[in-house]
Amino acid sequence: MPVNIPEGSKQKLFNAALFAAIIREPSFLNMLTGAAKKAPKGMKEIGREQTDAGSPVVRVSDLSKSQGKEVTVDIIHRLTKEPTMGDTRLAGRGDNLTFANDTLKIDQYRHMVDDGGAMTQQEIAHNLTEAGRQSLMVYYKQLMDEVAFYHFCGARGTAFDPNYNIVPLEAAKSFAKIMVNELVVPNYDSKFYGGDATSVDQLDSADLFSLESVDNMWLHLQEMANPIPYIRLTGDKQADESPMYVQFVTPRQWNDFQTSASAKDWNQMIANAQKRSSGFNHQVFKGDCLMYRNILVKPMNRRVRWNAGDNVDVAANDKAGTVSQQTAAVPVERSILVGAQAVASAYGKTKQSNGRQFNINKEMVDHDNACETSINWVQGLKKLSFEDSLGYRRDHGILTLDTAVK
Repeated sequence: MPVNIPEGSKQKLFNAALFAAIIREPSFLNMLTGAAKKAPKGMKEIGREQTDAGSPVVRVSDLSKSQGKEVTVDIIHRLTKEPTMGDTRLAGRGDNLTFANDTLKIDQYRHMVDDGGAMTQQEIAHNLTEAGRQSLMVYYKQLMDEVAFYHFCGARGTAFDPNYNIVPLEAAKSFAKIMVNELVVPNYDSKFYGGDATSVDQLDSADLFSLESVDNMWLHLQEMANPIPYIRLTGDKQADESPMYVQFVTPRQWNDFQTSASAKDWNQMIANAQKRSSGFNHQVFKGDCLMYRNILVKPMNRRVRWNAGDNVDVAANDKAGTVSQQTAAVPVERSILVGAQAVASAYGKTKQSNGRQFNINKEMVDHDNACETSINWVQGLKKLSFEDSLGYRRDHGILTLDTAVK
Protein backbone atom coordinates (compact mmCIF):
# COMPACT_ATOMS: atom_id res chain seq x y z
CA MET A 1 0.00 0.00 0.00
CA PRO A 2 1.52 3.38 -0.98
CA VAL A 3 2.25 6.13 1.49
CA ASN A 4 -0.74 8.44 2.02
CA ILE A 5 0.38 12.02 2.72
CA PRO A 6 -2.26 14.76 3.11
CA GLU A 7 -1.79 17.72 0.76
CA GLY A 8 -1.11 20.13 3.63
CA SER A 9 1.81 18.00 4.85
CA LYS A 10 3.89 18.39 1.71
CA GLN A 11 7.09 20.36 1.92
CA LYS A 12 6.82 24.05 2.68
CA LEU A 13 9.32 26.63 3.88
CA PHE A 14 8.29 26.03 7.48
CA ASN A 15 7.11 22.50 8.25
CA ALA A 16 5.86 21.27 11.62
CA ALA A 17 7.90 18.70 13.50
CA LEU A 18 7.02 15.06 12.93
CA PHE A 19 5.40 13.18 15.81
CA ALA A 20 4.51 9.51 15.94
CA ALA A 21 0.94 8.70 17.00
CA ILE A 22 1.77 6.84 20.19
CA ILE A 23 -0.58 4.86 22.40
CA ARG A 24 -2.16 6.33 25.48
CA GLU A 25 -0.21 4.60 28.21
CA PRO A 26 3.25 3.17 28.96
CA SER A 27 3.95 -0.41 28.00
CA PHE A 28 1.69 -2.60 30.10
CA LEU A 29 3.80 -5.67 29.42
CA ASN A 30 7.12 -4.04 30.32
CA MET A 31 5.71 -2.50 33.49
CA LEU A 32 4.75 -5.93 34.82
CA THR A 33 7.97 -7.74 33.80
CA GLY A 34 10.89 -7.86 36.22
CA ALA A 35 14.60 -7.73 35.55
CA ALA A 36 16.28 -10.76 33.97
CA LYS A 37 17.93 -13.31 36.23
CA LYS A 38 20.10 -16.13 34.91
CA ALA A 39 19.96 -19.63 36.28
CA PRO A 40 22.02 -20.16 39.46
CA LYS A 41 25.63 -21.25 39.07
CA GLY A 42 25.87 -24.95 38.42
CA MET A 43 22.32 -25.19 37.04
CA LYS A 44 23.01 -24.52 33.36
CA GLU A 45 21.17 -27.71 32.49
CA ILE A 46 17.94 -25.80 33.09
CA GLY A 47 18.65 -24.31 29.68
CA ARG A 48 16.54 -21.21 29.99
CA GLU A 49 16.84 -17.70 31.31
CA GLN A 50 13.85 -16.05 32.92
CA THR A 51 13.02 -12.78 34.63
CA ASP A 52 12.47 -12.18 38.33
CA ALA A 53 9.78 -14.58 39.58
CA GLY A 54 8.36 -11.86 41.85
CA SER A 55 6.84 -9.95 38.93
CA PRO A 56 3.43 -10.61 37.32
CA VAL A 57 5.00 -11.48 33.95
CA VAL A 58 7.69 -14.16 33.78
CA ARG A 59 9.73 -13.74 30.60
CA VAL A 60 11.67 -16.71 29.27
CA SER A 61 14.19 -15.19 26.91
CA ASP A 62 16.88 -17.67 25.93
CA LEU A 63 14.70 -19.90 23.77
CA SER A 64 16.59 -18.07 21.04
CA LYS A 65 19.44 -20.51 21.71
CA SER A 66 17.40 -23.66 21.10
CA GLN A 67 14.89 -25.14 18.68
CA GLY A 68 11.21 -25.79 19.24
CA LYS A 69 7.85 -24.00 19.29
CA GLU A 70 6.82 -24.67 22.90
CA VAL A 71 8.12 -24.01 26.40
CA THR A 72 7.03 -25.79 29.57
CA VAL A 73 6.74 -23.93 32.89
CA ASP A 74 6.83 -26.08 36.04
CA ILE A 75 5.55 -25.62 39.58
CA ILE A 76 6.31 -27.70 42.70
CA HIS A 77 3.38 -28.42 45.00
CA ARG A 78 3.76 -27.59 48.69
CA LEU A 79 4.73 -30.28 51.17
CA THR A 80 1.71 -31.01 53.40
CA LYS A 81 2.31 -34.17 55.46
CA GLU A 82 2.59 -34.02 59.24
CA PRO A 83 6.11 -33.94 60.73
CA THR A 84 7.64 -36.99 62.42
CA MET A 85 7.92 -36.44 66.18
CA GLY A 86 10.25 -37.76 68.85
CA ASP A 87 11.82 -41.15 68.19
CA THR A 88 9.16 -42.28 65.74
CA ARG A 89 10.93 -43.87 62.80
CA LEU A 90 11.19 -41.55 59.81
CA ALA A 91 11.38 -44.29 57.17
CA GLY A 92 8.28 -44.42 55.00
CA ARG A 93 6.84 -41.16 56.38
CA GLY A 94 8.39 -38.73 53.89
CA ASP A 95 6.64 -36.39 51.49
CA ASN A 96 6.84 -36.85 47.76
CA LEU A 97 7.81 -34.00 45.49
CA THR A 98 4.91 -33.48 43.07
CA PHE A 99 4.95 -31.20 40.06
CA ALA A 100 2.47 -29.61 37.69
CA ASN A 101 3.21 -27.76 34.49
CA ASP A 102 1.79 -25.48 31.84
CA THR A 103 2.87 -25.20 28.23
CA LEU A 104 2.85 -22.19 25.95
CA LYS A 105 3.50 -21.93 22.25
CA ILE A 106 5.48 -19.32 20.32
CA ASP A 107 5.02 -18.11 16.77
CA GLN A 108 6.43 -15.52 14.39
CA TYR A 109 4.85 -12.07 14.13
CA ARG A 110 5.62 -9.79 11.15
CA HIS A 111 4.52 -6.35 10.06
CA MET A 112 5.61 -3.98 7.31
CA VAL A 113 5.26 -0.32 6.38
CA ASP A 114 5.75 1.28 2.95
CA ASP A 115 8.21 4.17 3.33
CA GLY A 116 7.32 5.64 -0.05
CA GLY A 117 9.03 6.11 -3.39
CA ALA A 118 11.58 8.67 -4.52
CA MET A 119 9.02 11.35 -5.37
CA THR A 120 7.10 10.84 -2.13
CA GLN A 121 10.33 11.35 -0.19
CA GLN A 122 10.94 14.48 -2.29
CA GLU A 123 7.53 15.97 -1.42
CA ILE A 124 7.84 15.88 2.36
CA ALA A 125 10.51 17.28 4.64
CA HIS A 126 10.68 14.29 6.98
CA ASN A 127 12.72 11.12 6.78
CA LEU A 128 9.96 8.66 6.00
CA THR A 129 12.20 5.63 6.48
CA GLU A 130 12.95 6.68 10.07
CA ALA A 131 9.29 7.60 10.57
CA GLY A 132 8.28 4.13 9.42
CA ARG A 133 10.78 2.53 11.75
CA GLN A 134 9.48 4.49 14.74
CA SER A 135 5.87 3.71 13.85
CA LEU A 136 6.66 -0.02 13.70
CA MET A 137 8.18 0.07 17.18
CA VAL A 138 5.05 1.79 18.52
CA TYR A 139 2.95 -0.81 16.69
CA TYR A 140 4.91 -3.66 18.29
CA LYS A 141 4.41 -2.26 21.78
CA GLN A 142 0.69 -1.66 21.29
CA LEU A 143 0.05 -5.08 19.76
CA MET A 144 1.85 -7.06 22.46
CA ASP A 145 0.29 -5.00 25.25
CA GLU A 146 -3.11 -5.80 23.81
CA VAL A 147 -2.33 -9.52 23.44
CA ALA A 148 -0.98 -9.63 27.01
CA PHE A 149 -4.04 -7.88 28.45
CA TYR A 150 -6.47 -10.36 26.90
CA HIS A 151 -4.41 -13.25 28.26
CA PHE A 152 -4.47 -11.67 31.73
CA CYS A 153 -8.25 -11.31 31.51
CA GLY A 154 -8.82 -14.73 29.99
CA ALA A 155 -11.23 -13.12 27.54
CA ARG A 156 -11.38 -10.77 24.54
CA GLY A 157 -14.81 -9.25 25.20
CA THR A 158 -16.94 -7.65 22.50
CA ALA A 159 -15.60 -4.07 22.50
CA PHE A 160 -13.67 -3.08 19.38
CA ASP A 161 -12.45 0.36 18.31
CA PRO A 162 -10.95 0.31 14.79
CA ASN A 163 -8.97 3.47 15.58
CA TYR A 164 -7.33 1.88 18.63
CA ASN A 165 -7.53 -1.92 18.69
CA ILE A 166 -5.26 -4.11 16.58
CA VAL A 167 -6.44 -7.52 17.80
CA PRO A 168 -9.80 -8.38 16.17
CA LEU A 169 -12.79 -9.87 17.94
CA GLU A 170 -12.79 -13.56 18.78
CA ALA A 171 -15.03 -14.45 15.85
CA ALA A 172 -12.37 -13.32 13.35
CA LYS A 173 -10.41 -16.11 11.61
CA SER A 174 -7.12 -14.38 12.45
CA PHE A 175 -7.82 -14.06 16.19
CA ALA A 176 -6.42 -17.43 17.29
CA LYS A 177 -3.26 -17.00 15.20
CA ILE A 178 -2.56 -13.53 16.62
CA MET A 179 -3.06 -14.71 20.20
CA VAL A 180 -0.81 -17.81 19.55
CA ASN A 181 -2.04 -19.48 22.75
CA GLU A 182 -5.67 -20.07 23.65
CA LEU A 183 -7.25 -17.75 26.20
CA VAL A 184 -7.63 -19.49 29.57
CA VAL A 185 -11.08 -18.80 31.04
CA PRO A 186 -10.72 -17.77 34.74
CA ASN A 187 -11.17 -20.78 36.98
CA TYR A 188 -14.10 -20.90 39.41
CA ASP A 189 -12.09 -20.02 42.52
CA SER A 190 -10.44 -16.96 40.98
CA LYS A 191 -13.66 -15.34 39.72
CA PHE A 192 -15.50 -12.51 41.50
CA TYR A 193 -18.46 -10.26 40.79
CA GLY A 194 -19.51 -6.79 41.87
CA GLY A 195 -22.05 -6.14 44.62
CA ASP A 196 -24.13 -9.13 45.71
CA ALA A 197 -23.94 -10.96 42.37
CA THR A 198 -22.44 -14.44 42.20
CA SER A 199 -22.50 -14.85 38.41
CA VAL A 200 -22.43 -12.72 35.27
CA ASP A 201 -26.15 -13.11 34.59
CA GLN A 202 -26.95 -11.88 38.12
CA LEU A 203 -25.12 -8.56 37.73
CA ASP A 204 -27.46 -5.56 37.76
CA SER A 205 -26.87 -1.83 37.42
CA ALA A 206 -26.09 -1.45 41.15
CA ASP A 207 -23.22 -4.01 41.14
CA LEU A 208 -20.45 -1.50 40.44
CA PHE A 209 -16.76 -1.45 41.37
CA SER A 210 -16.44 -0.15 44.94
CA LEU A 211 -14.50 -0.42 48.19
CA GLU A 212 -16.64 -3.47 48.95
CA SER A 213 -15.28 -5.15 45.81
CA VAL A 214 -11.71 -4.68 47.02
CA ASP A 215 -12.70 -5.86 50.52
CA ASN A 216 -14.09 -9.11 49.10
CA MET A 217 -10.98 -9.84 47.06
CA TRP A 218 -8.68 -9.02 49.99
CA LEU A 219 -10.62 -11.38 52.27
CA HIS A 220 -10.46 -14.16 49.67
CA LEU A 221 -6.67 -13.71 49.41
CA GLN A 222 -6.35 -14.15 53.17
CA GLU A 223 -8.45 -17.31 53.25
CA MET A 224 -7.16 -19.10 50.15
CA ALA A 225 -5.48 -22.44 50.88
CA ASN A 226 -2.96 -21.62 48.17
CA PRO A 227 -3.07 -17.82 47.76
CA ILE A 228 -1.68 -16.33 44.60
CA PRO A 229 1.96 -15.25 45.13
CA TYR A 230 2.36 -11.61 46.04
CA ILE A 231 4.40 -9.17 43.98
CA ARG A 232 8.06 -8.57 44.81
CA LEU A 233 9.18 -5.46 42.93
CA THR A 234 12.86 -4.67 42.52
CA GLY A 235 14.00 -2.45 45.38
CA ASP A 236 10.84 -2.95 47.48
CA LYS A 237 12.16 -3.50 51.00
CA GLN A 238 8.62 -3.99 52.33
CA ALA A 239 7.79 -6.81 49.92
CA ASP A 240 7.74 -9.53 52.59
CA GLU A 241 6.59 -7.47 55.56
CA SER A 242 3.77 -5.81 53.63
CA PRO A 243 2.87 -8.08 50.67
CA MET A 244 1.07 -6.27 47.87
CA TYR A 245 -0.98 -6.96 44.77
CA VAL A 246 -2.01 -4.70 41.87
CA GLN A 247 -5.58 -4.39 40.64
CA PHE A 248 -6.13 -2.90 37.18
CA VAL A 249 -9.53 -1.37 36.48
CA THR A 250 -11.11 0.06 33.35
CA PRO A 251 -11.78 3.81 33.04
CA ARG A 252 -15.49 3.26 33.76
CA GLN A 253 -14.75 1.13 36.83
CA TRP A 254 -12.34 3.80 38.06
CA ASN A 255 -15.05 6.43 37.60
CA ASP A 256 -17.58 4.29 39.47
CA PHE A 257 -15.04 3.80 42.25
CA GLN A 258 -14.32 7.51 42.58
CA THR A 259 -17.96 8.59 42.56
CA SER A 260 -18.90 6.01 45.20
CA ALA A 261 -16.01 6.67 47.64
CA SER A 262 -16.00 9.56 50.09
CA ALA A 263 -13.45 12.33 49.62
CA LYS A 264 -11.85 11.29 52.92
CA ASP A 265 -11.43 7.66 51.83
CA TRP A 266 -10.15 8.70 48.39
CA ASN A 267 -7.49 11.04 49.80
CA GLN A 268 -6.41 8.42 52.33
CA MET A 269 -5.95 5.81 49.59
CA ILE A 270 -3.82 8.25 47.59
CA ALA A 271 -1.67 8.84 50.68
CA ASN A 272 -1.39 5.09 51.26
CA ALA A 273 -0.05 4.57 47.71
CA GLN A 274 2.50 7.36 48.10
CA LYS A 275 3.68 5.90 51.41
CA ARG A 276 3.92 2.36 50.04
CA SER A 277 6.10 3.53 47.13
CA SER A 278 8.55 5.43 49.30
CA GLY A 279 12.11 4.14 49.21
CA PHE A 280 11.99 2.62 45.74
CA ASN A 281 11.05 3.84 42.30
CA HIS A 282 8.81 1.66 40.14
CA GLN A 283 6.62 2.71 37.23
CA VAL A 284 3.60 0.82 38.56
CA PHE A 285 3.21 3.71 41.03
CA LYS A 286 3.34 6.34 38.28
CA GLY A 287 0.12 8.15 37.37
CA ASP A 288 -3.18 7.65 39.16
CA CYS A 289 -3.19 4.90 41.79
CA LEU A 290 -4.70 4.14 45.17
CA MET A 291 -3.65 1.73 47.93
CA TYR A 292 -6.29 -0.05 49.99
CA ARG A 293 -5.59 -3.11 52.13
CA ASN A 294 -2.24 -3.54 50.37
CA ILE A 295 -3.98 -3.74 47.00
CA LEU A 296 -2.75 -1.05 44.60
CA VAL A 297 -5.73 -0.04 42.46
CA LYS A 298 -4.73 1.46 39.13
CA PRO A 299 -6.73 2.54 36.05
CA MET A 300 -5.64 1.59 32.56
CA ASN A 301 -6.89 2.61 29.12
CA ARG A 302 -7.79 -0.90 28.08
CA ARG A 303 -10.97 -2.80 28.62
CA VAL A 304 -12.60 -6.17 28.25
CA ARG A 305 -16.27 -5.39 27.94
CA TRP A 306 -19.57 -7.12 27.19
CA ASN A 307 -22.77 -5.31 26.36
CA ALA A 308 -26.18 -6.39 27.64
CA GLY A 309 -27.18 -9.55 25.78
CA ASP A 310 -23.61 -10.71 25.09
CA ASN A 311 -22.49 -14.18 26.17
CA VAL A 312 -19.58 -14.56 28.61
CA ASP A 313 -17.53 -17.75 29.03
CA VAL A 314 -17.43 -19.07 32.62
CA ALA A 315 -15.74 -22.13 34.13
CA ALA A 316 -17.54 -24.64 36.34
CA ASN A 317 -16.25 -25.80 39.73
CA ASP A 318 -15.06 -29.18 38.47
CA LYS A 319 -11.65 -30.65 37.70
CA ALA A 320 -12.11 -30.14 33.98
CA GLY A 321 -13.10 -26.48 34.47
CA THR A 322 -15.98 -27.08 32.08
CA VAL A 323 -16.74 -23.90 30.16
CA SER A 324 -20.30 -22.71 29.60
CA GLN A 325 -21.83 -19.36 28.74
CA GLN A 326 -23.90 -16.87 30.70
CA THR A 327 -25.68 -13.85 29.25
CA ALA A 328 -24.92 -10.38 30.62
CA ALA A 329 -28.06 -8.46 31.56
CA VAL A 330 -26.21 -5.12 31.81
CA PRO A 331 -22.94 -3.72 30.40
CA VAL A 332 -20.09 -5.59 32.13
CA GLU A 333 -16.34 -4.86 32.31
CA ARG A 334 -13.52 -6.95 33.78
CA SER A 335 -10.94 -5.92 36.36
CA ILE A 336 -7.84 -8.03 37.08
CA LEU A 337 -5.94 -8.40 40.35
CA VAL A 338 -2.42 -9.63 39.66
CA GLY A 339 0.25 -11.16 41.85
CA ALA A 340 3.52 -12.74 40.81
CA GLN A 341 3.88 -15.22 37.95
CA ALA A 342 0.47 -14.56 36.43
CA VAL A 343 1.49 -14.69 32.76
CA ALA A 344 4.44 -16.24 30.94
CA SER A 345 6.04 -14.54 27.94
CA ALA A 346 8.44 -16.60 25.84
CA TYR A 347 10.69 -15.47 22.98
CA GLY A 348 12.19 -17.58 20.24
CA LYS A 349 14.92 -16.79 17.76
CA THR A 350 14.38 -14.93 14.51
CA LYS A 351 15.96 -16.53 11.46
CA GLN A 352 17.12 -13.21 10.03
CA SER A 353 18.98 -11.87 13.07
CA ASN A 354 21.42 -14.64 14.07
CA GLY A 355 19.36 -15.79 17.06
CA ARG A 356 18.30 -12.40 18.39
CA GLN A 357 14.71 -12.03 19.56
CA PHE A 358 13.78 -9.11 17.34
CA ASN A 359 14.62 -8.14 13.78
CA ILE A 360 14.06 -5.01 11.73
CA ASN A 361 14.69 -5.02 8.00
CA LYS A 362 14.83 -2.32 5.31
CA GLU A 363 14.46 -3.39 1.71
CA MET A 364 14.51 -1.46 -1.57
CA VAL A 365 11.76 -2.49 -4.03
CA ASP A 366 10.45 -1.43 -7.43
CA HIS A 367 13.92 -1.28 -9.02
CA ASP A 368 15.30 0.63 -6.01
CA ASN A 369 12.71 3.40 -6.36
CA ALA A 370 10.85 2.69 -3.12
CA CYS A 371 11.64 1.40 0.35
CA GLU A 372 9.80 -0.96 2.68
CA THR A 373 10.62 -1.48 6.37
CA SER A 374 9.51 -4.55 8.28
CA ILE A 375 9.84 -6.05 11.74
CA ASN A 376 9.54 -9.62 12.88
CA TRP A 377 9.81 -11.39 16.19
CA VAL A 378 8.96 -14.79 17.69
CA GLN A 379 6.91 -14.67 20.88
CA GLY A 380 4.07 -16.27 22.79
CA LEU A 381 2.13 -15.28 25.91
CA LYS A 382 -0.18 -17.27 28.14
CA LYS A 383 -1.85 -16.97 31.53
CA LEU A 384 -0.32 -19.58 33.83
CA SER A 385 -2.54 -22.21 35.41
CA PHE A 386 -1.61 -25.47 37.11
CA GLU A 387 -3.34 -28.52 38.52
CA ASP A 388 -3.35 -28.48 42.31
CA SER A 389 -2.70 -31.59 44.40
CA LEU A 390 -6.38 -32.55 44.11
CA GLY A 391 -6.38 -32.31 40.32
CA TYR A 392 -8.24 -28.99 39.95
CA ARG A 393 -6.87 -26.46 37.46
CA ARG A 394 -6.08 -23.14 39.19
CA ASP A 395 -4.97 -19.76 37.86
CA HIS A 396 -1.58 -19.17 39.42
CA GLY A 397 -1.15 -15.44 39.87
CA ILE A 398 -4.38 -13.67 39.05
CA LEU A 399 -7.96 -13.03 40.18
CA THR A 400 -10.66 -11.46 37.99
CA LEU A 401 -13.63 -9.27 38.91
CA ASP A 402 -16.61 -8.58 36.64
CA THR A 403 -18.77 -5.59 37.51
CA ALA A 404 -21.56 -3.59 35.99
CA VAL A 405 -20.54 -0.16 34.71
CA LYS A 406 -22.55 3.02 34.40
